[in-house]
Amino acid sequence: MMRYFTIVNLLVAVTCLRADDEIATTFTYNDPAATTVEVAGEFSNWKTLPLAKGAAGSWTRTLHLKAGQYGYKFVINGEWKFDPKNPARSVVNEIENSVITVGSTSLAAVTTGNLVTFAFTDAKAKTVYVAGQFNDWSATANPMKNDDAGIWSATVRLKPGKQPYKFVVDGDWRLDPTNPDSADDGSGNMNSIKTVAP
Repeated sequence: MMRYFTIVNLLVAVTCLRADDEIATTFTYNDPAATTVEVAGEFSNWKTLPLAKGAAGSWTRTLHLKAGQYGYKFVINGEWKFDPKNPARSVVNEIENSVITVGSTSLAAVTTGNLVTFAFTDAKAKTVYVAGQFNDWSATANPMKNDDAGIWSATVRLKPGKQPYKFVVDGDWRLDPTNPDSADDGSGNMNSIKTVAP
């Protein structure tokens, strides 16, 4: 039985077809004018891998990856670019990249960890993200949605234990004003702490 899952508007399709604990992961980039399209990431030790051009300028490449999180970029005509349809980001070797979580859509992964909803109130904010140890402190990986009343929220699956986090409000890093639980990160910076039950 094969199930197909799509991540970030069909840009990266992940299937739950497993062979030796690997998941078939298809990278897709749409650019009819491109001469060459490649993908490179942590899964290839940043070696560029060519995509094949299909109908209507759609380029694809299927890789078999182990479950995990991978930073990556597309290389279009020699120019390194973020995945334009994937807002998730991570920093690898001090460079920001697009990031894909392989296996997060599998049935097994859905049952691990706890869903935690973060909320932040600011009617004037234009963008709010939640960042923490759970997403390598990415300021863009977990966007929060505004309910049009100024209440921003995002639900994230977290491992049990104490999880440090902050909100990134229009680029400004802030503690959770409704959470009195905080801790020093060892560098003089304070983070809010969410305690997740086992």
